[in-house]
Amino acid sequence: MSRRRSTTRSSPDSNQEKDGSSRSRQQQQQEKVTKKDLDEEDMASHEDNEEEEQEEQEREEVFEFNGIQYETYQDMVQAKRARNEERLRATGLLDTMLSLKQQSNKIEASQRGLKRQRTTAVDKAPTTRRKSNRLQGIQSDGLFVQDESGGKFTVAVLESSGGNVKAVASSSSAGTKTGAEPQFYGKRLNDGSDMSLEEAVTQHVGEKWVTEDALTRAQSLCRQLSAVTDAAESGESCTALRRTSPRGTKKGGSRNSKTSPKSILETLEEGTPSHESPPSILEPSSALYESLAVDHPHQVAKVVPHRIYGMAVHPGTDQLVVCAGDKLGYVGLWKVQADHDGISSSSSSSDEVHLFKYHAGAAASLQWTSNGTSLFSTSYDGTCRMLDIATETVRNVFAVYDDEEEKYSNQAGYGLDKGYSYWTQFGCLDHRQEDCFFVSTSLGSVYHIDSRISGRRALTWQHELSEKKINTVR
Repeated sequence: MSRRRSTTRSSPDSNQEKDGSSRSRQQQQQEKVTKKDLDEEDMASHEDNEEEEQEEQEREEVFEFNGIQYETYQDMVQAKRARNEERLRATGLLDTMLSLKQQSNKIEASQRGLKRQRTTAVDKAPTTRRKSNRLQGIQSDGLFVQDESGGKFTVAVLESSGGNVKAVASSSSAGTKTGAEPQFYGKRLNDGSDMSLEEAVTQHVGEKWVTEDALTRAQSLCRQLSAVTDAAESGESCTALRRTSPRGTKKGGSRNSKTSPKSILETLEEGTPSHESPPSILEPSSALYESLAVDHPHQVAKVVPHRIYGMAVHPGTDQLVVCAGDKLGYVGLWKVQADHDGISSSSSSSDEVHLFKYHAGAAASLQWTSNGTSLFSTSYDGTCRMLDIATETVRNVFAVYDDEEEKYSNQAGYGLDKGYSYWTQFGCLDHRQEDCFFVSTSLGSVYHIDSRISGRRALTWQHELSEKKINTVR
């Protein structure tokens, strides 16, 4: 049985089609190459055109200053600098700066003001290397922290018999030890009650800054300032410019708590003028400042231990008292006694600086009452306090709290504290009635507080005036 072989022969037409397709592919490739070359040429020409246009723009740009054209920008900048230097020389500022630099190299460092209490080698008791109870062979008491959460921890003891665990003590504040001082709201120094002068001068001030006679000197300063204000109120100070004292003002400048607060509320809510007379005002004599010089070593003092955040000057007419508040809540008062020769008349280098501490956060703003009887201060710790020199006490006039603890619900600042990003930024007295004051916060809100009113009603109004912190209020 024979089999047929099947063979396929290509026809001439099919060969022509293959040749045509191959030619068309070659043409397409050639066209692609040609197009690519053209695109590259166009791109190069386009870049050349941009460079030419940029060069033309630079050639056309004119650098002109004071009617004079300059070839380059740097030449114009140099001309501006030369003009500024010429004007500074004309005003004398450059010469003054150079002379101050030369004098600063010759000025000795001031040793006035606060001095750190340093311990000597004699005071230091010899110490031995500490050994753990295990190395000393002492049996452990079995105390350990069983639970720590939500700011609270529980201390437990492992009983020797049976290995049982029993809770023996608990604390409401993490990090406190048994028998330690209670922690107040926001790590403040007390619960908001009035603070005595002794407590403000000795109890909260660091040991390295406390001196044995600190309380005695602070009491002496308060008596001196009280005498100045009393003399001004009685008209004995000829250099004091006084106005009529407000109704209800006692001797020494303390306010009568029975003074009606309606006048301020009416002024705020209705826009009517206050019916009370403005507080008496002391204006210091300019002679106190004439002999002061920043480059004199006897007129420079260390008033507070840390960076200064706020300052105020007592309005007394017969002496200059400068106050400063620092970042850790210290408030320093410096009694500057300068004669007309520019040299301090104080016999001691540190007796005229007095250090207080009644804030736990930065004392950011300070202001004396217009009659010089009290020093108002606002702190980042959320408190506003008043140092009363007549009674020698520090009064807490306002404080903010959150809304978690009901025991503060009757306070004017209850529910105002918004947490970590919130603090009281600035405070100032209300010039219409200095028993009232304004407070701004880090979140852009402003409060008005009337300290003559008790409870929540003391917060007369509050407004959100900015999306960011408000540094000053006037």
